[in-house]
Amino acid sequence: MAEGEIVAQSLIIVAAVLGSGYLASQLMKSKGVPESIFMISAGVILGPVLKILDTADFAPLAPYLGGMALIAIMFDSGLGTDIYELLGQSKHAFILAILSFFSGVALLVFILYILPILIVIPGLPVFTLKEAVLYGTIVGGSSGAVVASVAKSIGMKKNLSMFLTVESILTDALCIIGTLTVLMWITIPDLAPIQIARFIGMKFIVSLLTGSFFALVLAHLIHRRQQYTAILTLLILLYGITEIVEGNGAIAIFVCAVVLGNLDRLPILLREDIIASVNFKKENIGGFHSELSFLIKVFFYLEVGLIFNVNISDPKMMQAMLFGLIIAILLLVVRFPAAAFVSRMSGVGESKVISVFYARGLAAAVLAFLPTQLGFSNSDFYLQSIAAIIVFSNVI
Repeated sequence: MAEGEIVAQSLIIVAAVLGSGYLASQLMKSKGVPESIFMISAGVILGPVLKILDTADFAPLAPYLGGMALIAIMFDSGLGTDIYELLGQSKHAFILAILSFFSGVALLVFILYILPILIVIPGLPVFTLKEAVLYGTIVGGSSGAVVASVAKSIGMKKNLSMFLTVESILTDALCIIGTLTVLMWITIPDLAPIQIARFIGMKFIVSLLTGSFFALVLAHLIHRRQQYTAILTLLILLYGITEIVEGNGAIAIFVCAVVLGNLDRLPILLREDIIASVNFKKENIGGFHSELSFLIKVFFYLEVGLIFNVNISDPKMMQAMLFGLIIAILLLVVRFPAAAFVSRMSGVGESKVISVFYARGLAAAVLAFLPTQLGFSNSDFYLQSIAAIIVFSNVI
């Protein structure tokens, strides 16, 4: 095949993917269908089913696409967040996030580690306690990207929408920090509890400080210049620096966006002309990053579909899919008591609605690649079953 034909075919595939992404976004807006379902399905069709795209060519890109997706989505979510509404909903949302996350982790530890000791489960790989906890932390929380998008698209009450958005962002953070903590526990067997507590505390403190500092830097940049592409460069820098200094890049990006979007409501010593300039340009900034996050999400969810093996002749893959379906249902079941308790405590109500807004998404998809990168023996099961949990929890 001539080089020109290869380039032409590649461009056609890219155009088809972007067209699928646009159709997915329209379904999200009009019908409330999570775009993750549509794009993962497109990846499955283009990869494992039709063999148009080679899965092996895309697997190495997953960590980079995942990191970029987290940056874009956390900034997009934070920029439109009202600081007073965030603080007003944060207490009860944090309680729900903690209860939901740890009940999910406990469920996976029971099924993957305790239950196989009591009975033989055909087709289930052998998990150590640490590996079972790792699986639980990866899928323990709902997706901020999915929940925020769907809640906004279906005309939900503002206080309930904010409550669910805050809770899902917090559980995203719990998944990321929890997974990194468990990996420390795996690689450093004699890790003391005080070291774990210090690690988690430092993650939040460092993220808060770096995110706030970069928000001030961005405010000056936005005031002086119109090129919004420079903002992306600084956000990537913020993510990288925060991770290097033992913080959490996703939280730092969210903090940066919240501070930037609420400069006139915070006791920050900036000139009034800078604050006014940022507020005036905020809509353009949000529009630019919404488009950017759309593009990155489209290609990342497509990649999740590419690695999602749906070969019905492979019993291991079918077992992983069945396991994913069962876990998706059980994660909903264990969320009901926490949702009922917190809805009564907060006065928000709508406990059934709160319960079903539990879809797994971007954070789980990114973290699911870690066992493969670290050479875990069960890495294929992690990847395939977690992809199934993402799909089925979004459908539910």
